[in-house]
Formats: sequence, C-alpha cells, structure tokens
Amino acid sequence: MIKATEIAKSLKADRSKANVNRIVLEMAKHGYDFEGYLDKIENTELPVKWYLMWNLGHYIQEYSHLGLLKQRLFWEFSKSIDHQGMLRDIWRSWSFLVVHEELEGDVFDKAVRIIPSQMYPVAVRVHAMKTAHNIAKNYHEIAEELMMILEDLDHDESSGIRARSKNILKDLNKTIDSP
Repeated sequence: MIKATEIAKSLKADRSKANVNRIVLEMAKHGYDFEGYLDKIENTELPVKWYLMWNLGHYIQEYSHLGLLKQRLFWEFSKSIDHQGMLRDIWRSWSFLVVHEELEGDVFDKAVRIIPSQMYPVAVRVHAMKTAHNIAKNYHEIAEELMMILEDLDHDESSGIRARSKNILKDLNKTIDSP
C-alpha cells in the first residue's frame, strides 16, 4: 500500500503530469488508505496540500469507483475546503463520480448554490454544473430546477459559463422530452 506521506514527498519534489500519472498508477496497483490520504491533505501546508488534492482528482478521474463510505468522507472533507484551486479540484472530482443516492440531495443542493454565484471562480462553477447535471439526468423534477437556474445564466459575465449552461440545457431538454 502506498502511503500518503510518500505521495506528498514525491509531489513536493516533482508535481509534473508525468509524476502524477505514475503516482495514480501506483495508487491503483498497490492501493492506498483513502481516509489517511484525506487526513494528509488536511494536515499538510500549501502548496503540497493542493498538489495532493490535484493528484486525488486525477485518481478519481481514472478510477471513479468510490463507494458510499468513501463518498461520505469526501463530502465531509469537501465542506472544509475554501482554497479556490482545491475547490476546483474537488468539484472536478465530483463531476467524475456517480454520486451515491444518499448524498445526491446534499451534493446537488451545494452545486446549484455554487453555479450562479459570482463568488466562485468559473472553473468551480463549471464543475459544479457538470456534477449537478450528472445527478439531475436521473430525476425530472430536479432536472427542471437545474434548467431554470441555467436559463438565468444567459447574461453571465463568463462566456465559459454561458456556453456550458447552453450545452447542459440542450442535454437536459433531450432527457426530459424522452419517454
């Protein structure tokens, strides 16, 4: 099992994409302690803290199989982060996960509060939008709620937000129109 302290040392020395890919493969091959990894992130100083989160996001992108227990831990961890770069990586990670039904409501509610808020960077808002979209595809009621929020973004100052919201609206319209 690869230890979070070893990963932190490696990322501190080399945060290149190649090194992250190597670490992700080692995590998949040898395993790692998810809870210990989150603890290591919490107890590490910036910028290595951020590198660890970025690395975890790449792991989740490739191996998006977090069960309910790990998703609960990740959700609680997510609520404690206020660093904008780390928030981007957290919401990017959520966008790759199939959110467990027990957490769908909480994750969706937080995402729809982030989406229209100019207080968050565009990247955080876009990943929250994708996460909400992934959840809403399964439920007509919340798909309609998300559509109303996205329709209000027609005049958002960010062209990236406007473009992503239009694409998601098209997909949600197809989902709702299909039997």
